[in-house]
Amino acid sequence: MKKQIIAKAYWRYLLYVTYLKRYLPIRFLPLPSYVACLLNYNCNLRCQMCFIDFESENSRRELITPDEYRRLVQQLPSTAVMTFTGGEPMIRKDLFEIFDAVKSHVRFTFVTNGNFLTEDSCRKLLSYAPKNIFGKGLISIGISIQGSEKIHDQITQKKGSWEKTAKGTKMLLKLRKEMKQKFPIIDNRMTLIGLNAPFIKEAYEQSKEFGADIFNIAHFYDWDALTTDIDTNYRNSSGNYEIIDSIDKNKLEKQINNILKKNSGQTDLRFTPNGITRKEWLDYLDRDFNPKHFRCSVPWMQMIISPDGDVITCKAFQSAGNIREKSVKDIWQGTVYEDMRKTLKKVGTFPVCAGCCNLVSAKKI
Repeated sequence: MKKQIIAKAYWRYLLYVTYLKRYLPIRFLPLPSYVACLLNYNCNLRCQMCFIDFESENSRRELITPDEYRRLVQQLPSTAVMTFTGGEPMIRKDLFEIFDAVKSHVRFTFVTNGNFLTEDSCRKLLSYAPKNIFGKGLISIGISIQGSEKIHDQITQKKGSWEKTAKGTKMLLKLRKEMKQKFPIIDNRMTLIGLNAPFIKEAYEQSKEFGADIFNIAHFYDWDALTTDIDTNYRNSSGNYEIIDSIDKNKLEKQINNILKKNSGQTDLRFTPNGITRKEWLDYLDRDFNPKHFRCSVPWMQMIISPDGDVITCKAFQSAGNIREKSVKDIWQGTVYEDMRKTLKKVGTFPVCAGCCNLVSAKKI
């Protein structure tokens, strides 16, 4: 219950901050408080809902080095939070060099499919943990759990992937307990699609059995269905949304209510997007979901950096620059971000925004 109260307070705080930042002149706008870094375009799995094109030209471009990440974090506010994801980050042989480069500057999180979690790598990851939430270092590890063993392997299209993930998750939690650490928080994550929607309760119970701190259900997000036509509702486009069409919203709500009713508090049930109500989260499943009652937090709060250093605002807008060529400040205060802010302040959200995980509720605060 305490974790849930803190989580709600945090997202309420973000709602206020996002609202206030909209009215700050660009010269007073703080640098991004959240930076997401895609470390690669490679993965050992081929999850059905994954939007990454592993065969694209991007997968062969030169990756940002640990030294370049070190220079990046030195430009960020000390309060910033970074997330490292992929692809599968643990495929990178220099992953821990990257963590060494940022650990004393920011709090950071890390998302993995868990297939490469060995005892040695778990101990190394735990060594980056801060003593408390205010300390710098690795505060959270997100590990994908897409359902029961059979469903998980079907979704990842790799037999035995669930077993490796389960073994790695239990190893990490066992060692954290032995080392008497509270951090990093272990966050099991499920992407909701038609195949695993009927089995949320089973997946949650499995996560609870592991001893995970959080079980997070995220809505499916088809990046490839985004277009530069901001007036096109991409959920009605030619994207991959048929994989969620079979979800029964009423049955899903019953499962969620059942979990919440019996939840002892050991493993918190959370939802992504985070900044919206439960009803709004369920309404996400409707193809006619209208984002006009929401706000976009992206150009005031966050920066997304591709494996080769390109800064992504949103696929509906152009790249804002490359951290190898420009400073974070110059990119953040540049024309691409500023044009995006002006446009969103004027019209709110666009049909193309439907389904984006960065929407926050636009209710009066």
